[in-house]
Amino acid sequence: MPAADGVRRSALVAIACAIVGGLLGSCTSGNSTLDGSNSSGPAGSSSVPVQAASTTVEASAAGSASAGPKVISLAGHDMGPGEADEFVEAVDQLSHGSLKISLQPDLHGADLDYQEEYIQDVQSGKYDLLLVPARAWHLVGYNGFDPFVAPFLIESFGVEQAVLESGLGTSALDGLAPYGVHGIGLMPGVLRHPLGIFKPVLTLSDIAGKTFGVYPSPIADQAVMAMGAAPKTIPPSFPASGLDVGEQDLGGAAELVWDVNSTAITTNLTLWPRMQTLVMNAASYGTLTPDEQEVLRQAVANSNPAKIDALRAAEQKAVTDLCDFPYQLAQATETDRAAFVNSVQPVLATIESDPASASAIAAIRDSAAKTPADDIVRTCPS
Repeated sequence: MPAADGVRRSALVAIACAIVGGLLGSCTSGNSTLDGSNSSGPAGSSSVPVQAASTTVEASAAGSASAGPKVISLAGHDMGPGEADEFVEAVDQLSHGSLKISLQPDLHGADLDYQEEYIQDVQSGKYDLLLVPARAWHLVGYNGFDPFVAPFLIESFGVEQAVLESGLGTSALDGLAPYGVHGIGLMPGVLRHPLGIFKPVLTLSDIAGKTFGVYPSPIADQAVMAMGAAPKTIPPSFPASGLDVGEQDLGGAAELVWDVNSTAITTNLTLWPRMQTLVMNAASYGTLTPDEQEVLRQAVANSNPAKIDALRAAEQKAVTDLCDFPYQLAQATETDRAAFVNSVQPVLATIESDPASASAIAAIRDSAAKTPADDIVRTCPS
């Protein structure tokens, strides 16, 4: 139906409701259909479906004659059910259904430079929102998130949650303005550990001169070199070919155990978290009202604790699955663990050469000192 016809039809319906509504009480408001059902779908669905095509908030706003919600596209690697459910549900609740997040299929997941490609997509307006690892911004010249992915600094979900709740990421998010995006919030991610392909990683000598696979990140490259290994950038598919060691989370190890002939993952060496940034195309952000902009920011804050809980539960399940395989969940001694931490201090010193980053690292260390250890048991029963 042409847009003009749609407007005329909506006007006629409104007039009819005004005349008849008082007599019959049959006209409804909001997104409800005439039979009383809600056109936006069930509010309590357990996962969010991926949409077949992008619908930008600008296009949705242009159809102002429609009484439906504004649709905001959200892209990112592995953007399927479970990846951002907590945030999507929080947006729906806080906006009372007036904003709808549309998850987009992963188009760059097999590419080595998938993170830069996604950043370019959101900058160009192909998508409204992007969920991308914090490490990715260093690849395009922005170092504001380096403290949040620094080696051996955020080593537990408890510390990750404390950092997120502290507001430490606000200045780093604000610094994204020159990149054509608006920083919405920081979101939690899995914890990465060294996965030994041929033998467990227990000491620095176990990786000396070895090929260490890491996902695209200059900070990860620097840390691996500081530990005495040779970094090799790997795509999300994690090919074990040519690797001696690789960074991996416990859930990833459990998924790979059938495909990758690895030996063990060292669970008390937490290299870094896969903390994520949620950013929005600047023009798309400008189409939202101040209240709608606040809904997105608040939805991140409201959903982060639930996401952390989901990550904890998934990791505990991964421990059970790996122990049932069986698979070695290795533990370095405290002395050897301290040696790993000490080896990367030059990397931290480089990050701290920026005053804002130095302040952030000091605050993260303070949070770590005050936060109890995770209650996840990352070892197999003896």
